[in-house]
Amino acid sequence: YKNLESFEADVKLVFQNAILYNGEDSDVGSIAKQGMDTFEKRFTAALNGLQSTEDDKIKCTICGEHRRDEELLQCSKCTNWVYGICSLNTDSQKKDKFTCMRCVLNEHGNNLAKVKDFFGNGVNDIPHCDLSKDIEDGLRKKIDCQMKNMVGVEESTSSLNSSEVSVRLVGSWVKSFSVAPEVRKICPQYPTHIPYRRRTIALFQALEGIDTLVFLMFVDEYENKCPLPNRGKVYVSFLDSLPFFQPAKSRSGLFQNLVAEYLRNAGERGFQTAHVWACPPSPVGVAFFHRPDNQGLPPKTKIREWFWKLLHFSSGDQKVYSLYEYLQSSDQASDLKDFFFSQLPYFENDYISSEMENVCKSNEHSSMESLKQEILLRLQDEGQNLIV
Repeated sequence: YKNLESFEADVKLVFQNAILYNGEDSDVGSIAKQGMDTFEKRFTAALNGLQSTEDDKIKCTICGEHRRDEELLQCSKCTNWVYGICSLNTDSQKKDKFTCMRCVLNEHGNNLAKVKDFFGNGVNDIPHCDLSKDIEDGLRKKIDCQMKNMVGVEESTSSLNSSEVSVRLVGSWVKSFSVAPEVRKICPQYPTHIPYRRRTIALFQALEGIDTLVFLMFVDEYENKCPLPNRGKVYVSFLDSLPFFQPAKSRSGLFQNLVAEYLRNAGERGFQTAHVWACPPSPVGVAFFHRPDNQGLPPKTKIREWFWKLLHFSSGDQKVYSLYEYLQSSDQASDLKDFFFSQLPYFENDYISSEMENVCKSNEHSSMESLKQEILLRLQDEGQNLIV
């Protein structure tokens, strides 16, 4: 294990699965609960010395977090510690004379030339993190192999240089949302609040010497500490692009491979399932507000085919389902009355979550069974939430 959190989550998962699949009141479920309680007490005791130093760790003054995979830098002016990615740190700044973004803006906010000197002009001035470096390395490796093993690319494309393509994490923050009270009234096993990490991943291409942003991907990560049913899931909630990538025939395929590289990375970090919302956004629900007039929104069927091709190519031995197929088959295989809702994720601003809230608010369904049948009916009609 790379960290203690992954070890703890896997041990607890053994007990949680025993409770889930055998029932909380069964003999196996009762023993599993006792085992998990014992493990939690002993694990906490073993970590006693380590836990006492957790609050003493230096945290970024911008995002308020302590992350193992990124370097903290101390501002020479205000002496606060910040992550390079939070402060747009450039290689031109020496670490012993580093100035954080807040101090730069406070001192030179009206002098654009001075601000540019600090923040730089190209993608190389945006710092890497482990996630962006891993995705970029995987994408460039495929390009260097002349795309022979890339989804969505029918032929070798030697005209594309891998060094022209760059990936950066441009947003990462912890969020939380509330489960609607109407939903919890019928499904009390849902938690009151669900935490997650929202990440924004950007793809740049050097076009005529200018680093051009051509693709954005927004993902929500529900880590091992997140309560069920979202624990261990990633949700690819939104993609958006501009038609500037060259060569144009490789554009769609390269975007698919960026998503595939992220899913590979997420699996290596311990996430168990990935959910994808395969539906076009509304004309106002886009990331790039200014785009060429001739760039329209693709139809629902085309987006669905795009994701199916991506997921089937990149999933290997893993199976790809629509959420309707997955929930129906899983529910039929279990005798537990609340098993369906233990598998049904509740994502923020997702179609399914919104439909659950609408159904519960209508007062037409007062039991989990009637709500389950209504949700299955709506999922069958839509079929745009894919899971791998």
